[in-house]
Amino acid sequence: MHELIGLQLALFLLVLTGCTNNYVALLEGAQRGGSVEVVPGAGEPLQLERNGQVALLDSGQVFAVDRQQLEKTFAAVLRVQPPAPLRFYLYFLDDGKRLTPESERLLARMKESLHQREPAIVSVIGHTDTLGDAKVNERIGLVRAQRVAEWVKAEKVEIRYLNVTSHSEFNPLVPTPDGTREPRNRRVEICIY
Repeated sequence: MHELIGLQLALFLLVLTGCTNNYVALLEGAQRGGSVEVVPGAGEPLQLERNGQVALLDSGQVFAVDRQQLEKTFAAVLRVQPPAPLRFYLYFLDDGKRLTPESERLLARMKESLHQREPAIVSVIGHTDTLGDAKVNERIGLVRAQRVAEWVKAEKVEIRYLNVTSHSEFNPLVPTPDGTREPRNRRVEICIY
């Protein structure tokens, strides 16, 4: 689940099983350039490349359906789709330990959002810039993420699942050469599902 969301695909797949038909529909919200390959139990892979395309798995047909027909056909499932994850980026000062003033304010909004999504699934990822040794940066990213995770736990919100990890310097917001100080890369990314 996290991998799809981590790639920021606003893609929603819907599989419905009827008496004789199996469908996969690419619904609105898919990223530009995004596509889905559907591999039926038997037969050739089917490619869905545009919003509104539907693959009929039993026959291997791919066809377009207008928005109105999609909404009518898939209304029950569309009503229960989960809300999009909430993302927050907290940035750190040069000392690497204290949040920037803007991030301090954002922290309050993040805490409010936790209460709105209770019971929440939360992902906390620490990041660093490329200044310093990669192994040290791995630890720094993890320490930052663990600190934010402690703030999450302190909210006394029911957490269904909490994942805490470090991407260190290897997933920069701003790509830089090694050994570069970049404040926008010194961050913790929080996703609340």
